[in-house]
Amino acid sequence: MSSFVNDAASLSTELEEQFSSISLVQNGENDVAILTSSSAVEESFTAPTKIVAIYPELSTAGVTLVSTVDMLEQFKLVVAGKTMLAIDAEGVDLSRVGEMTVFSIGVQVNSGVHVFLFDTISNDVDLQSGQIAVLKEILENDQIEKIIHDCKQDSDSLYHQLSIMLTNVFDTSAFANKIEIASKLMNLNTTLRNYGCELNEKRNEISDMYRTNPYIWRTRPLTPFLIQYASKDVASLFMLREKLLQAIVLQERRRPNLERECYEASAAAIDTFRCLPCHEIVIVPSAKRGLVIGKNGSNVTQIEQQTGTYVSACGIGGGFLLLAPSMISMNNAKQAIQKAANKTFRRSYSYDDDY
Repeated sequence: MSSFVNDAASLSTELEEQFSSISLVQNGENDVAILTSSSAVEESFTAPTKIVAIYPELSTAGVTLVSTVDMLEQFKLVVAGKTMLAIDAEGVDLSRVGEMTVFSIGVQVNSGVHVFLFDTISNDVDLQSGQIAVLKEILENDQIEKIIHDCKQDSDSLYHQLSIMLTNVFDTSAFANKIEIASKLMNLNTTLRNYGCELNEKRNEISDMYRTNPYIWRTRPLTPFLIQYASKDVASLFMLREKLLQAIVLQERRRPNLERECYEASAAAIDTFRCLPCHEIVIVPSAKRGLVIGKNGSNVTQIEQQTGTYVSACGIGGGFLLLAPSMISMNNAKQAIQKAANKTFRRSYSYDDDY
């Protein structure tokens, strides 16, 4: 058990109630959000002059942008003793070679789910080092279950960029694919819809933004839209977890090993990308990228199956990131991509990483 969990468990319930009562106010000419609440909150938590953004209109108990060391300390008290959290990461080409810029943690409180957002590229050195230490302590704690949808890229990015070994995940993507015997991974909104959970409607709006600005998750200060998008991605994960477990129970007689298979698939997803030693970015002309991807990703799926190399599109530079168990597998994938594009491509760079 972590040190701050032991030290602060007695304060957790009180702080949950405090955070659930926070509201949005305007602060004069700067028009920023500050914390306001009952006198109990005001005595224990002084509103910072930098911004804290709280959006009570979301279907959560609230959203907090952690922007000071004091707020980080408050977060530690809120999560003290928690054994289940919802998590997600956003970034620019999120991967070991991209950049993680925002990390979201959802916490169940008395009035629902409160989401905390961490700016992982903050210029505040003390805040940056402090929040990475806190994230490491939480995410590496195998006594805390972390609910996440498709953890592969997040796990890879956390390990290779922040030296954080993600453990004990409930991967809703892995569970849904096992339950539905799906041949293709479903995105979060599709999975939420299939199980009767509230969708993140912001997901429908962001695709065009990516095309015009692939660096959108580097935008600072974070816009209300980005804050809402990041928070909504974790807000429904607790409910989705319950619906998935209910679906397993309904199939228990016909598929008695389904629950075990789901948990095994979820555990395996953590290392799917993270443990692969070889990676390379391959540049493909924009006019040829569609040929490489194929209809509904069919060509990429075939390349992955035939070569054992994972292929994902990069928003920056117009290429593909390859993750492979060996250079032989990587070279086979590159040849397959060249054949699909029917055009010689140039190599951007490659590495052979030690795991």
